[in-house]
Amino acid sequence: MEAWLQRWLEDGLPGEEDLQAEAMHLEARCLVPLRALAAERPEVCPLLSSMLSRFEDAISGWLLQWPQAEPPRSGLPMHWGKQTAEEMELELHGVLALLGGFTGARREEPLLPGHEEAVEHFRQMALGWIFKFDSLYGLQVLTQHERLLQSSVTANAQRVSMLWWELDEVSVLLRCPFFRPSELDLWRFARRWCIEGAGSAALATSQAGQEAGDEHDVDAAISEALLWELLPAKEQLVQEAGDRSLPPQAAVTTEPAPVDAFLGCQAGLAAASIRPLQAQQVPGSSFQRLFRRADCAFRQFDDPAGFHMQRQETSSSLRCWNMAVETEVVGACRQTLASDVPMSRGSSFRLDLRLNSGSTSDTAHLLEVGIMANPEAGVCFDAGTPGVCRPLLQGEEEGKSEPFFRFVTVLDILLEGVRLSVEIDLDEASVSVRNLPEVEAEVETMPRGASLAAWLEARNRALAMGDRNPGELDCPLFKEHVEHLSDLIDKGSLEGELADTVLADKGVKWVMASNIVPDVPEAYHFYITVPAGLELEIF
Repeated sequence: MEAWLQRWLEDGLPGEEDLQAEAMHLEARCLVPLRALAAERPEVCPLLSSMLSRFEDAISGWLLQWPQAEPPRSGLPMHWGKQTAEEMELELHGVLALLGGFTGARREEPLLPGHEEAVEHFRQMALGWIFKFDSLYGLQVLTQHERLLQSSVTANAQRVSMLWWELDEVSVLLRCPFFRPSELDLWRFARRWCIEGAGSAALATSQAGQEAGDEHDVDAAISEALLWELLPAKEQLVQEAGDRSLPPQAAVTTEPAPVDAFLGCQAGLAAASIRPLQAQQVPGSSFQRLFRRADCAFRQFDDPAGFHMQRQETSSSLRCWNMAVETEVVGACRQTLASDVPMSRGSSFRLDLRLNSGSTSDTAHLLEVGIMANPEAGVCFDAGTPGVCRPLLQGEEEGKSEPFFRFVTVLDILLEGVRLSVEIDLDEASVSVRNLPEVEAEVETMPRGASLAAWLEARNRALAMGDRNPGELDCPLFKEHVEHLSDLIDKGSLEGELADTVLADKGVKWVMASNIVPDVPEAYHFYITVPAGLELEIF
């Protein structure tokens, strides 16, 4: 048996001293040669063949269940585990190397033939977790190679380092929509891969006048994978591309390619130079928790201590999670955040957020994103209303001019881990809700609910009538008089300056449901309601 093993296994057997010290340990990469060994004469080793089959099934089951738990972190991971993020990251890349990478091209034959579903499941989970390690655990993609050098796999660093991935693998990673870290960090990783890693070979051959198309292939693949609308202007990228500074111990090749060989995807830079005017970004750091009003029906269930807000030091994003436990009323412990950035006509505004965890929570359907008026007035929750509310003021009408407008299509396309962008243009009265990058999903994306244009018009009417005489809005004699004057104007019996004065009166416009423009335009603010059991990140 030992002679067979020495013939078939990749690295041979341990030395005699090692065999005397402890039993032989066969690694997972020995599965393929062992399977070939058993297939040579299966009649003489039926037990070995059976055990290998069980071993394959066990590996397949493990791949399908990976990960069984999440490493501890601040926030709301669904299942806590004892494994640290660093250990889990090393495990991920080790298994991925055994499977031949994301495409399987790094193996001559598959590790688990007949278990393609399990292998593909692990690869898809690994894609999201590589970015999740960066976004939620601080293990940057850019410095993954350095962490390997500090671990126990230094000798096999090239097998598991992302700097030595093939172009197809890098392209697949950069296209992943789940838990994407800063787009600038992804651009930096792509540039480093081109200069120091496997991408340098394509650039070197093109500089030598051989296979000049390789450089264009690299440029096109990376340019198409990056989200250029999330990257800074072309001038800043070109300036950074000229900076030779790299992370500590970052040098992998002794002679890196010239910096000007890769400025950061020429095709993408060309697109960045003609980028249309973007909407004003409302940063996560501008959001504050709103107080719950004294007249709120669920005020007794308010649990502000269970709501956590964590502002990021290196960016303007905000991470928040609601750890409240609801034992009596579902939704009673919701918390509402509002931005202090006022929005008015004349510009468009954009809000980007991501659901980090909680999509399977019983309260996930209570998540709200919208715009509101007067956030300083606080919020209420009531059993008879679908979301956040507030007692109506003079001029406000239920179902028409309430101080909150919800973007109901958010829940239609919301996916855990995928960035969601909400863009609003108050001049056009339009709202755009989309995933970044776009994700294929069978969801309803048609607008539902009230029209933003109708709500803005109703808010103008409510604002203009808020300071009028209260009795004027409900006086039947006033309404009859307005209707009489309107008939006279329609018949031509009342015209000229007197007719113009009647039509310009705000009270008349209120009764006739005409468009009213307030003297001072109302400012609106993005708001987000976070139910218990959810974790969000606002960029």
